[in-house]
Formats: sequence, C-alpha cells, structure tokens
Amino acid sequence: MVAAFLPHVCVLAFIYILLQYREYFTEVGAKQLSACEDFDSIASWLDSLLFATMSDKKSYCKLWNVVQMLLVLSQLNVPGKT
Repeated sequence: MVAAFLPHVCVLAFIYILLQYREYFTEVGAKQLSACEDFDSIASWLDSLLFATMSDKKSYCKLWNVVQMLLVLSQLNVPGKT
C-alpha cells in the first residue's frame, strides 16, 4: 500500500523543487542581478555563485540539496582531475 503512494510523493517533491527553482531565479534576477552579471567564470567557480545566492536561504533548501548533488556529480566527470 505504501508503494502506491510513492510515485505521488516523488511528483510532489519534484513540483516543490521546481517551484523553488522558479522562485530562486525570479529573486536573483530581480534583486541580485549584478551578482550574476559580474560573475567571472574564469576567476570563480559556479558553485561559489550558487552558494552565495542560495545556500543560506531556507526557502531554497531542497533546491540547494539538488544543486549540491549535481555539482558533485559534475566533478566526477572532469577530464584530467584525479
């Protein structure tokens, strides 16, 4: 019986994360646009920008968890890294 509810829980969690994603980019675009425009991808890593704009906000906690996992996964496939 629990297994029947699992797909619904996953869909709700996915929707919740998508709503956080939309809210994050709406807020960053409106209030912190200069942080994104001034971001230098040669001098800084993307994770530093995301950490600075996302990690300390409780309203993005689930989104930040997903972003952290994606950042870790992306580092596993970097050529030349040991």
